[in-house]
Amino acid sequence: MRLGILSDIHSNYEALVASYDALEKEGCDLFICAGDIVGYGAKPKECIDFIREREITCIRGNHDHYTTVSEQVWDIQPYAHEVIVWNQGILDQVDIDWLGSLPFSVEVE
Repeated sequence: MRLGILSDIHSNYEALVASYDALEKEGCDLFICAGDIVGYGAKPKECIDFIREREITCIRGNHDHYTTVSEQVWDIQPYAHEVIVWNQGILDQVDIDWLGSLPFSVEVE
């Protein structure tokens, strides 16, 4: 079995699609996302939809987690905080709830 690992997407939809396509072309049978679907890029919703539509097993990264928690002060860089607030403002509650449902770890055979 070939395992394709995606990680630190940070809302960069174009890079996500290109990486997925390259891994698929290499014959990956199973895909895992190691977190941080959302973040600095302009397309968090599109990245979430891509992962969900393909039912890719995913863990919750720190940016995913921060986005799910409102009114929390994190000890992070100011620009990272701005991105999290922006993500919270443009994502709908369904997407935020889905990010919050992601586990912090998974086991695969």
